[in-house]
Amino acid sequence: MGRTRVRVGAATDVGRTRSHNEDNYGLRVPDDLEIAARKGSLLVVCDGMGGHAAGEVASQIAVETILTTYYDAASEDPADALVQAIQLANAKIFEQASQRPDQRGMGTTCVAVVIRGDELTIAHAGDSRAYLLRDGALTRLTRDHSLVEEWVAKGMLPADQADQHPMANVITRALGHAPEVQVEIRREAAQAGDVLMLCSDGLSGRIGEDVMRTTLLELGNPDQAVAALIALANDSGGPDNISVIVAQIEETAPLASPSSNGSEPETTQPNAKRLDQTERLEATRPVSSTATIPTVRITEGEGKAWGPVPTAEEAGARGPMVRGCYIAAATVLLALMVLALVIASALMGWIPALRLVDVAAPLWSLVALRSIL
Repeated sequence: MGRTRVRVGAATDVGRTRSHNEDNYGLRVPDDLEIAARKGSLLVVCDGMGGHAAGEVASQIAVETILTTYYDAASEDPADALVQAIQLANAKIFEQASQRPDQRGMGTTCVAVVIRGDELTIAHAGDSRAYLLRDGALTRLTRDHSLVEEWVAKGMLPADQADQHPMANVITRALGHAPEVQVEIRREAAQAGDVLMLCSDGLSGRIGEDVMRTTLLELGNPDQAVAALIALANDSGGPDNISVIVAQIEETAPLASPSSNGSEPETTQPNAKRLDQTERLEATRPVSSTATIPTVRITEGEGKAWGPVPTAEEAGARGPMVRGCYIAAATVLLALMVLALVIASALMGWIPALRLVDVAAPLWSLVALRSIL
């Protein structure tokens, strides 16, 4: 019986600005044929947030929990096992953050890919990404759970402006911010010659997809491709931590259950744990359909933080948040100026004052309306 053969390269880098690395990645490519047939190979990238090393703690918990739980899960459906693993990682991060004041607010994004037989299963929450290079074309397999991505989907923002938008770092899903997290699942056929790339936004936010495609095509060796991509991100300024996994599928095999047993090596180092029909769905088990998914803001500068921000639905109803704030401030300022004129006119005579009151009334109504909206 044949087996799916995968060659993998992976690395993480602190970048040129940050003092410590809050990213973590992990992978496992089983040598045991039975495990490989039942579970496949697993790749994970997590981008932590929280600052003061809390983000690094969150991403490390996520990577370790997902690697362990996925392979221990009874379900042989990769989607079910991935959701179970990511949900458990979320619960662990949330519980630890609730019990440790110094780690309160920590969290992490997550993107994970299972390569099993001739199929791919992609799970993610946040803005860490997965790409597929096939027949010379690069395709993004994930959609960012971010405010600007939802604006793009609603036609409120051109797609080519999303990555450079001032609110590009506002994400709408992450592990650790609530007791439950919604995980997005996508299934994709796999074929020999496919190249997968997982990365944090330290890479995707600094170099374009054309550069990614060219680098992956020119450097067929996964280790060399990873090193080159990280160097390109650093050359562009390297303001964030950078994590990249490149996996080259050399051979695929139909799913089967071999009878042989063995063991697979697993290498550990800081910030790492070693190793054509498409279906996209939202994994809600065991997430409640009525659960509120909080929003998260990642701030620039040393460390990362999050806090409530308007959802994309609110933005769609009210327009961009910043523009609305400017309009409200201008309206209030104008109303105050009119009020000052009313008072001044009242001191000089009743008739001019009454006329100005007539003018000011609709303006005050507008202020009241803005406060309601």
